[in-house]
Amino acid sequence: MVTLEQRKRASFETGRGAGRGAGRGVVRGALRGATTAAAMVLLLGGAGVLGAETRVQTEIESFAATVWTGEELGLTGLTRGTVDFRSAGDRNVQSRLQLRLTLLEDSSGASSPAFLEVPRASIRFRFPLTEEYSMRVTTGRDRLSWGLGSLFNAADLIFGADGRSTADFTRSEDVRDETTWLLALYFPVGALGYLEAVALPPLPELSLGGTANAAQDYPDDPDGSPSTGTTGNGATAVAPAADSRAGLRLHSSAGPLTVEPSWLYDGSAGVHRTAIALQGSLGADLYGAAALHLPEDGPPPGRGRIGHVLEDYSLLSLGAFYLFPIGRDHTLAARLEALITPAGAWNDLRNPEAGYAVQLHPELVWGAGRTVQVIGRGLVSPIDASAEITGGVAWNVFQGFHMLAFVSVQAGDDTSVYGWGRAESATLALGFRYLY
Repeated sequence: MVTLEQRKRASFETGRGAGRGAGRGVVRGALRGATTAAAMVLLLGGAGVLGAETRVQTEIESFAATVWTGEELGLTGLTRGTVDFRSAGDRNVQSRLQLRLTLLEDSSGASSPAFLEVPRASIRFRFPLTEEYSMRVTTGRDRLSWGLGSLFNAADLIFGADGRSTADFTRSEDVRDETTWLLALYFPVGALGYLEAVALPPLPELSLGGTANAAQDYPDDPDGSPSTGTTGNGATAVAPAADSRAGLRLHSSAGPLTVEPSWLYDGSAGVHRTAIALQGSLGADLYGAAALHLPEDGPPPGRGRIGHVLEDYSLLSLGAFYLFPIGRDHTLAARLEALITPAGAWNDLRNPEAGYAVQLHPELVWGAGRTVQVIGRGLVSPIDASAEITGGVAWNVFQGFHMLAFVSVQAGDDTSVYGWGRAESATLALGFRYLY
């Protein structure tokens, strides 16, 4: 999914050349506006015919944003429409098709990139193995969540432990919504447990004219440009089968704890990824995960001891969530998550590109009755004492219609991960969202 932050960066990169290059993978998948609009009409033209057997939900968002480019204030606009088709009437077979069209504008008038994405296109069905036992099969493009965590989740072996590159902080619920190609088999085990097997072919994201966000499907490539993703003329190339990923996870309970061990082999990186996730409650919901990402050739010479392996290849995420009731119809949801990378830097390197060992994600969401939400989220780098803070208000004016206002600022110096005065260090966005 192309997030609001990525779209802002793509707009300035194509129109002004500002930013730090985060939109390169997005720009490579940009479509011409006329082609995209025509394709959208063709894809949605049969909605009326399908309506009798299909539930259709549409979401339209429109934002205008002011962004500090590092030298001046710039203006950018974003309009996004999402149409979600879901099958109805059969509990044994379910399908889903989700289409998303995004249009960007900036004040220079030099660019108007458009993106047509297909985040979801999947079928789920029950397959009877005996008269009393069935497995569930999911095939196509969809989301599969392993472990637990809003932004940081070390047990998410499919999409990665760190969700900062794809998170959308303007959403009131899940800030991460990555999807990928998959074939998943779900086997019930006991009353509450299950075993899940998954195969993930190395296919690019569905987007007419190119891959709109190839980095999502190739998380190990920071440039978001896999060598097997597209050819020079925009046609999809064939990826080697050896680059596929496959794995297993077991979801079970041990007394008051939920325990989830998992394993995934990543053929493109040549890495075995293992994790264990735990969840329990001590008043607040507590959750955590530990992961180990071992190269199939083993550690290099001299780094084979257990301590070295844990330092070089492990990840740890921790989280806590609590919902405070405040009077009648008011709530305060508080969350704190941490991602710990032992191989990262534990002291201030005075480098904005440094990978530090500890990252924090605080979140507060105040529900003021049934119509207003006040949202505060942050990204904190405690080792170099910098942060990015996002705050906003969502007002449900009418049924399904929201007015939105968000501001994001960075605090830190020029040598920190987050710093005031650099490009995109301050953003103000106003917009509307209508779901029907």
